[in-house]
Amino acid sequence: MLMRCLKKTIYAALVPAAVFCLSVTTYAQTICNDAGSSPADCNTIGCPVPPGTTVPCDLIVPPNATCTLDNVIVTGSVSVEQGGCLNPTGKLMVGGNVNAYQAACLSLGFGSEVVGNLSASGTTGNTPAHSFNFLCNSKVDGSVNIENSGAGAKWCIGYQGSPCDCAVGVTVGGSLTFDGNDGGGIIGNNTITGSLSCANNSPPPTCNGSSTSCNNNTASSKIGQCSSF
Repeated sequence: MLMRCLKKTIYAALVPAAVFCLSVTTYAQTICNDAGSSPADCNTIGCPVPPGTTVPCDLIVPPNATCTLDNVIVTGSVSVEQGGCLNPTGKLMVGGNVNAYQAACLSLGFGSEVVGNLSASGTTGNTPAHSFNFLCNSKVDGSVNIENSGAGAKWCIGYQGSPCDCAVGVTVGGSLTFDGNDGGGIIGNNTITGSLSCANNSPPPTCNGSSTSCNNNTASSKIGQCSSF
């Protein structure tokens, strides 16, 4: 049954050692092999996911689908396939990494946390109802890498002013890299343990929507196009 797979898992503890999860080639489906139960007892759809669900495996957002998540815990990693969109409408907790390759859009906010790294490569568009992708009011314990976005993909990362209107910036445990993006971006009001590095972006990112000299991010070093951020 579905509830056998949705453990009352404490986030920090992730998933019990007795649970082994396999991502299958059928997009948006995971199989959880719980000790003492067959896979057929534990099938669950990866996307959509009901509010308040704990997903005890990796979660895959399939091509050309939009996945909205509200108060969801994913104990593994989240992968966004080509043309897919990760657009949470509430808090999202991820025990692994978030990886998006040629995704249509990506957002993260609402006090969300990613224990691993967040990487978006080749993003093509923006989130529904916004003219940008956004990372706001969230924490990434690892590093953030945004690269090679197309001309139709703009990024708001942490900035509290218009048009981003983030309530709080992003806390990054590693480094934040913004490289080779063609849609522009605003990076401001973030706390970064490692370096903040920007290069080969056209147009160059700004730190408040218009300026490249704000000093409104905290980082161990600021490099390239972000040197005065």
